[in-house]
Amino acid sequence: MYLELKKIDIELLSLLQENSKKSNREIAKELKISKETVALKINNYFYNNLVKSFYLKVNYEKLGFKEINLFIRFKKISNLIITEFIKYLEKQDNTTWIGKSFGKYDLKIAFIFKDISQVNDFIFEISSKFGKDIEIIDSLYIIEKYKSNGNLFFNDNNNNNNNLKYKKILNKKISSLNTEIQIDDLDKNLLYLLGENPQISYVELGNKLKYTPEGVKF
Repeated sequence: MYLELKKIDIELLSLLQENSKKSNREIAKELKISKETVALKINNYFYNNLVKSFYLKVNYEKLGFKEINLFIRFKKISNLIITEFIKYLEKQDNTTWIGKSFGKYDLKIAFIFKDISQVNDFIFEISSKFGKDIEIIDSLYIIEKYKSNGNLFFNDNNNNNNNLKYKKILNKKISSLNTEIQIDDLDKNLLYLLGENPQISYVELGNKLKYTPEGVKF
């Protein structure tokens, strides 16, 4: 059974997609509805599995990293091999995303690095530990990233009911910059907490980090 989106739902989902860190109060002000209505609608999105989670997207290029995707195909797929391999990947600091795949490859891994030797070392380590089970390891280097306009998807989905048309318009190019940002342990802990829950308040962040809400916001 498909959900039908009302105009207010489309506007709310669009705002969350643009910036999931916005508070219910800020969203309510923009949409001219009560913050209680916003909270109720978001809870309903989760309840109906329309929204699965909020997530933080870090621009690793600002920290001096490049990104590469690794594609893995196993000789003989099994839950045991997949589980063991994913547990190994989760322990790697530079692994940012792991996905099970259907088709030519069984897994896709997003990996960040500062030097190409790190990629070679990572692939060599994977081959050493799981070589007997792996048939293919392919890599794809990300040169540039583009952001698609999700608002068009919601509008198109609402207007055409069951006829889903996926429109992707490259409207925002994320260019790589030469200037790198240095981050300390506080920044790392802050990014970690935001990665777990981008909607966490500045007060909650301050309490967890033993820092002032104003300092966290700054």
